[in-house]
Amino acid sequence: MRAPDQLRTMMKEQIAPALRSAGFKGSGAQFYLPDESMFLLLGLQSSSSSTAESVRFTFNVSAMSKADWQERWGQRRAHPSGNVNYGRFQWHERIGRLMGRGDAWWTLDSAALDRDLVSAAVEDALLQYAVPALVARRDDHRRLAGRPEIEIEIGECG
Repeated sequence: MRAPDQLRTMMKEQIAPALRSAGFKGSGAQFYLPDESMFLLLGLQSSSSSTAESVRFTFNVSAMSKADWQERWGQRRAHPSGNVNYGRFQWHERIGRLMGRGDAWWTLDSAALDRDLVSAAVEDALLQYAVPALVARRDDHRRLAGRPEIEIEIGECG
């Protein structure tokens, strides 16, 4: 089996069930944690250096207010991709940075002899780092959304 096919199989049979048990929906390369006011996204990214024999991949983790999305891009797209950085209105990190590393990439080859080990490492990274980061962003958004706006009166000096 080709390496990209091994990755798809691992995602379908091992990673997706782990994410679903944590409350995520989605399939393939895009997963989201349902929320009424936020897009909470995980995006699988394959390296451009991947080949039929070996695929390198990582995950992008992002959160964005649905109101911000609708205001800026809602006319063009129904929802954001977990793999695109839309700028300052979105929190976006690679999984490696959440793990305290500069970047983290995993590799699967076409034989996939280590697929279970790779899958376990990916599940661990997603559940220990990505999911808590997304939940923290959601909780911060909810806490800030409940705050009244501060009004400042400007009066005459002196």
